[in-house]
Amino acid sequence: MAEQVTNNQVSPQGEQKPKVQKRPRTVQLESKDPVKIADLQPRNNNSNFVGKVIEVQVLEKGNNKQGNPRKFLKGLIGDDTGVVRFDLAVKNDVVFKVDDVVSFDKAMNKVNKDGHHYIEVKRFGKYEITNGSIAAVKTDNNISTKIIPPLPEGEKKQKIIKKSNNKQNNNGKVNNNNNNGDNNTNNNGNKMNNRPYKKQNYNQQRKTNNNNNNNSNNNTNNSQNFKNYKQKPKRFHQALLTPIKNLKPGQNGQTVKGKVFDVQSYQKTIKNREATFFKGRVADDTANINFDFMMKEKTISEGDMVIFTNIMNKVSETGHHYIVVGKYGNYSVLNEKQININEQENKSSIEYAISSSNNATKQ
Repeated sequence: MAEQVTNNQVSPQGEQKPKVQKRPRTVQLESKDPVKIADLQPRNNNSNFVGKVIEVQVLEKGNNKQGNPRKFLKGLIGDDTGVVRFDLAVKNDVVFKVDDVVSFDKAMNKVNKDGHHYIEVKRFGKYEITNGSIAAVKTDNNISTKIIPPLPEGEKKQKIIKKSNNKQNNNGKVNNNNNNGDNNTNNNGNKMNNRPYKKQNYNQQRKTNNNNNNNSNNNTNNSQNFKNYKQKPKRFHQALLTPIKNLKPGQNGQTVKGKVFDVQSYQKTIKNREATFFKGRVADDTANINFDFMMKEKTISEGDMVIFTNIMNKVSETGHHYIVVGKYGNYSVLNEKQININEQENKSSIEYAISSSNNATKQ
């Protein structure tokens, strides 16, 4: 006996597996019986009819994929019941003329923006010239002149779906099953409600919830403290004003306010770059002192009231005390009235002896 061919085997005679029929890509519409033109219904996209061409125009719009111009036919066609307009693309290079009898298959009844009815042939439709004849055409009944009201918004086309008795019975069974499911859920709910209430389990659950809340609060507090610990301190020291008389070499971070005089500017090369420096004296009502620093953003001039923040007290090579506005320091010109200054007591006139440990001592 010959072996049967299965889905995963090949017969010893070398026969191939039977090919599975593929689903067609296009859906073919069923043809209907031809109707008269007066009986055509707007928005019905599967109509068959035969008519005689009364008017026709050949139009060209654009080009197709081959580069040839697209042809369209536009005109009027009718039979012994009435006439209707048509506007369609040429198919298979078939162009009909006046007095030709044309049969349409699967034609579409369209409605334009003005509400007028016309015929169009799309993908599944076709037309052909026949040898038939229509003696008289009723041109008085032009259905394309009637204005068709638009469809209400949100309303879709109603489709009549015919269901067999078997399907209706199956639907009934499904509904019964759904009802049974609802009854089962209700019964289960009653069983849950009839269970005895356990107070011990409820108290235990409350304790566990409270413990979880306390742990979460502790975690949030710890995380906040850790974030505060990681914050970097501010670079700029916001100190109170220090009298110039109380400045001492080696101290940093003071804030001084006073009037500048004997101001001079000069250029100096730092790291292959030209920089502007200011040199002069600043005085308040207690004393005055020399300054020497690099210009940042603003310039200072003779007689300005200037505040110096985060200054550095240094000693020059000759042993004289002066102040510097360093990397983290700053200065700004104030719009204040001039104060009484002490020009006689100059802190920079005192000489300091510089030891090997970079500590300045007063001579």
